Amino acid sequence: MHKLKIQYRPLDYLLAIILMVLFIISVSISRPLAKTKAGSCVDANRTPKKFQATTTTEKFTKHTFNGIQGAKKNIEDYLGKKIILNIWATWCAPCLKELPQLDSLKKILLDDKIEVLAISIDKSGVSIVKKFFHLNDIKNLEILSDPSGKILKKIKIRGIPTTILINSKGYEIGRVEGIMEWDSPKVVTFLRRCLEN
Repeated sequence: MHKLKIQYRPLDYLLAIILMVLFIISVSISRPLAKTKAGSCVDANRTPKKFQATTTTEKFTKHTFNGIQGAKKNIEDYLGKKIILNIWATWCAPCLKELPQLDSLKKILLDDKIEVLAISIDKSGVSIVKKFFHLNDIKNLEILSDPSGKILKKIKIRGIPTTILINSKGYEIGRVEGIMEWDSPKVVTFLRRCLEN
């Protein structure tokens, strides 16, 4: 059997190497220089590692919880604003660590039309949340509670703390399972960008 021999000229090798180098350079510089679209939550260079983008067809308006006087409240009460919804409990040590940061975050985002809600799933309800807020100098967050814990199942929460980002139309756009430094400049910038639209 006759084998066909292909001869490569030195110029072919040089051209192949140049093309490969140009390809590697273009890939390496395009990521950090790429501009993120307004309201985009996913950017490899600026999105916190714990953030998981989600898309849902069901609005959060069906989920009810209790306000400070025990009155029923709903996410629909906050529509028109973007929402950072945190699920926590007084018996959850990581929750207690991040709650003051969420309290600070609410103050930081006052002018951004972004609402920060922290709903406790303590079985004792509003009374224990009120006591906890008083003892820990939590001044900005609204006292909210779901003593039935039904919200966990309704929004498919696997553990607490879990924080969900909801757009102004009431749809979830992403969530964070576990704690995050919510009032850090990097996270605040991310939240503003993610919830921009």
